[in-house]
Amino acid sequence: MKKLLSVTYYLEAEGKTVLFFTLSNDKISETAQKRGGEPLFSRNFFRKIKDKFGRPKHRSDYPAVKIGRFGVNSAYRNSGNHWGSRTLDFIKYWMITENKTGCCFITVDAYATAVGFYIKNGFKFLGEKERKGYEDWIAKNPDFRTREHIDDIPTYAMYFNLLSLVDVD
Repeated sequence: MKKLLSVTYYLEAEGKTVLFFTLSNDKISETAQKRGGEPLFSRNFFRKIKDKFGRPKHRSDYPAVKIGRFGVNSAYRNSGNHWGSRTLDFIKYWMITENKTGCCFITVDAYATAVGFYIKNGFKFLGEKERKGYEDWIAKNPDFRTREHIDDIPTYAMYFNLLSLVDVD
């Protein structure tokens, strides 16, 4: 926060942190690369992104807000209140009603252990390579839900299209 790169929000109850999330500016770019320099997604995938906008709005990148960190205290997970999903819904609607950054996507580098949560909440893989990488990792790590440390768990780029929530002509 002090470097003006992100902002963290949190909810407290009874002196405990219930949940937190960090937001920063991002973009979905035609020239985006994975670590190692290979393209993040195919030209065909980026063409699908462009098709969501009218021809005059075609660009080489589209603004997004990135969820950098996201967590729900274990005491509040699976409580029936759906704190994680409700918070994602809050972020989505906050971005389309307050729209302070002019973004049309939410992005996240989701840990493999959290991909199912993001899919359940309408996120999609940012390209076929990300989906395939996740499926390969899951096949090789069937015990992934029992891991206590996240140091060796990879992340996968995902996005949510905010235009799906608004009536755009």
